[in-house]
Amino acid sequence: MDCREVEESLSAYALDALSPDEALQVEGHLEGCPFCTALLREHTHVAASLAMVSGSVLPPESLKRATLRRVGKLSRRRPKLDSRGFTLGRVALAATSSLSVILIGALVGIGIVNLYLSNEIESLQENNATLVSQITYLKEMDGKLEDMFHEQRSVSYMMASAGSETVSLQGGEAQGVLLISSQGGAGLLMAKGLQPPRDERGYYVWLRKEGAQPFMVGRLTVDDTGWGALTLWPNQPIHVFHQVVVAEPESAPSQPVLWGSIASR
Repeated sequence: MDCREVEESLSAYALDALSPDEALQVEGHLEGCPFCTALLREHTHVAASLAMVSGSVLPPESLKRATLRRVGKLSRRRPKLDSRGFTLGRVALAATSSLSVILIGALVGIGIVNLYLSNEIESLQENNATLVSQITYLKEMDGKLEDMFHEQRSVSYMMASAGSETVSLQGGEAQGVLLISSQGGAGLLMAKGLQPPRDERGYYVWLRKEGAQPFMVGRLTVDDTGWGALTLWPNQPIHVFHQVVVAEPESAPSQPVLWGSIASR
């Protein structure tokens, strides 16, 4: 094999893609040709770099077309002997081989950059999900703090109002109190010692009066310590009722866990 044939086979030889006979012919030529041996080292280095790249990266169509046109033009030129016995075609072929090595190296670099950018995007997506979760939690806490502030303000208003009434609530280990405004239009029920409810509905709060169906005025939520508070805004004055009861959702008002008697006026 001459230098031209060997140079055309170096890429396949570096990738171990030649038949055994072809590989022996290339190796026999390389033993006596330092020029082709130097080109082989470049092809071997590029082949090793390709093995380390994750995934494949395709070059732009415009780059491929330009490269093919350039190679086609070089291949159509007739070699001419210079004074040293080398041909211009051999120099052109060497330049083409070097250009191919540069292009392959560029593709390797693109693959590495794409892998880095992919990892960065994945990291940013994870950070964004964490921030969304934290913002949601802060909104929930803000709502709970607003409810607590409203309840404390209601307690302060009712305690400071002249003529407000306090009703003690009892029931097993649970205790509570119902603060009723002077006009009876609003009330604040607070309880402690209640068992955490078995579902998220909490406890139902009912107002009862003789000869009428119980009237539900709200749902009482309880924390892990058994404490809960609820502001009552019934459509009738609380004083027209004779009893307030707290019961589980699946239980009837006649089976309360907490109750108290309201003095009529």
